[in-house]
Amino acid sequence: MLEHLPDRLDGREILSRFKDQRHCDEQKKPDPTKEVIHTSLSQKNLVDATKKTAQTIVSKFLQIDKNTPGAKVKENPGRALRWSPVHVEVLDPSVPLTLVAMKSIDLEGSLRAETIHFHLFKTAVTGNSPEEIYKSYITLLANQTTEIGSINFSFRGNGRAQNYHRIVYQRFLNQPNGIKFSEILMKAGESFVSAYAREKQETQTAEFTAGQIDAICWLWNNGYRPEGPEDEEKFQKILETNTNLIVGENLYVFDSKIKKKDRTKENFRDSLRIKFVKKFQPPTHQDAETLIKTTHDQATAI
Repeated sequence: MLEHLPDRLDGREILSRFKDQRHCDEQKKPDPTKEVIHTSLSQKNLVDATKKTAQTIVSKFLQIDKNTPGAKVKENPGRALRWSPVHVEVLDPSVPLTLVAMKSIDLEGSLRAETIHFHLFKTAVTGNSPEEIYKSYITLLANQTTEIGSINFSFRGNGRAQNYHRIVYQRFLNQPNGIKFSEILMKAGESFVSAYAREKQETQTAEFTAGQIDAICWLWNNGYRPEGPEDEEKFQKILETNTNLIVGENLYVFDSKIKKKDRTKENFRDSLRIKFVKKFQPPTHQDAETLIKTTHDQATAI
């Protein structure tokens, strides 16, 4: 059904079609304030560094449990989470651009999830002990000026890696130096899921839910596909700019029956939300043998 579509979609082109049909609410002008992060590393170097880090911290992530010393419990309504630092790395000391990996464990409720959280900060996270690192991390989050963005994946032992939060703050988008923080965070998350699948020796399905035109195109361009027939149908309606759809605040797509006053980002759950998935399979025995042979051949050549 979707085989005819290109590997990449242009969200601006799709949005323009909704505007041509007058099926787009007046969009709020984006915040003109932009903050440029002057990195000494290229986009490729930053992506490679985050991928390498994400792949190497899975075993430590799995070792951390609810009894790990230094963990902190944060109470939420109907939910308690135990937080532990997994890894802190300064990717680019010139900023300093810092990648922080945290693990949260649900202590009550029905979720019982273990979640990896990746954050990018434009400043260093300080501390030597888990308690000190956690305190610095929480302080920076509360500051709301130093975090560039974040992404997470939750694991519940069912072969699914569910994303329920990802963001790169508006002021850090469209960097003039070609740095794309959304790609850096996505590759960190995907590399972790891939390594998790290898560690557990079972396929992991990464799962995102999106209802915004730009997020939908971003996921498609990163190799994610609608999970089932219902999701494919919604996806097709958006691509065809179905006249029963209207683009509301923050590019969320709503059914035209939703009143304009309700087509807001706060009511995102009423938007046309689509579940996208991408599978990450552990290497087969043959893959492992090929890797060993390739490594041996390279060593012999050297």
